[in-house]
Amino acid sequence: MRGYYQVSGVAGYVLWTWLLMIPVFGTIMWLEVTTFNTISAVSYLIFFGLVALIFGRQRVELTDDSIRFKPAFGIHSDRIPLEKLQYVQFTKRTVLFVYDGESYAYWLSPSIHAALQSKLAKIANTQKEDYDTRAINN
Repeated sequence: MRGYYQVSGVAGYVLWTWLLMIPVFGTIMWLEVTTFNTISAVSYLIFFGLVALIFGRQRVELTDDSIRFKPAFGIHSDRIPLEKLQYVQFTKRTVLFVYDGESYAYWLSPSIHAALQSKLAKIANTQKEDYDTRAINN
């Protein structure tokens, strides 16, 4: 299953704040010159291009045993096994978890959010059943 994600929390706020500085710069240049000029047009085009790139490339893929986050810039993706996620918390649109000692916070598209929640519930039930079976057999 495929969907989109955005970095959540402070890192997401910082990213979008810096991105919004580009059209603010274009607007300031427009107001200084009092006519729409090339600098304003270029800054708006850069802004819309970066936003399209971020929304188009920040993809998440959910498989049976892992979740893969593909970044907007770069070729390396993060593959995280679902069994190794710790301290998972779901909010309305966000998932927070710890993997390999690092905290992650992502805003997910609704379909991926629901699918991840159900897969993690199944994994938790399976692990609980395995634990119960081991306790009974010993």
